[in-house]
Amino acid sequence: MLGYEIVSLTMALDSDDQRISLLERNGFRRTDGYDVLYRRSLKVPVSSPKLDPSLRLRHATDTDLQARVDVHRDAWSVWGPSKFDVETYRRIRSAPVYDPELDVVLEDASGRFLSYCIGWLDIANGFGHFEPVGCRPDFTGRGYARAVTIEAIRRMQERGMHTALVATASVNERARVLYPSCGFVEVERAHHYTKKLSPEGSIR
Repeated sequence: MLGYEIVSLTMALDSDDQRISLLERNGFRRTDGYDVLYRRSLKVPVSSPKLDPSLRLRHATDTDLQARVDVHRDAWSVWGPSKFDVETYRRIRSAPVYDPELDVVLEDASGRFLSYCIGWLDIANGFGHFEPVGCRPDFTGRGYARAVTIEAIRRMQERGMHTALVATASVNERARVLYPSCGFVEVERAHHYTKKLSPEGSIR
């Protein structure tokens, strides 16, 4: 026999008392997990990151597909095997709101990508958003993720955005150090809520 249970997962901002009350009335319970939401003003000057001369900031192009996939997969390998592949990346690049110049990478003298990020623009409202940001595990702690993030912030500012947004899970300790170092300020938390939809049972 195989035991199982079905659990529904949702989220609520800590400031959203009405939603929290609704969830709790319907049997949802808050967990220890949450997402941290950050904001950064783009109304002040943003300087280009200072890097070793052997490193170069640029954006990924159509000739970089595999290299760009490789740095993503390596960066996220710390959380388990990544399913990200070239076809997935092609779909991202074909999205109507994708801006190739906001797909920022940091490469070394050999042409290997060490870190990357993608910025997305809400032009109508003047917001820029980051998703995702990553750095190869062997190169963390050197300011490389900060470099691509700052460069994307600078490019967002050049495009007229007034605010940058980013979020990360509470367990991502490196990201929670990175974003404040880039001028982001924590503005909200969104806790996870779960509800068991069926009792533990068995499949014969």
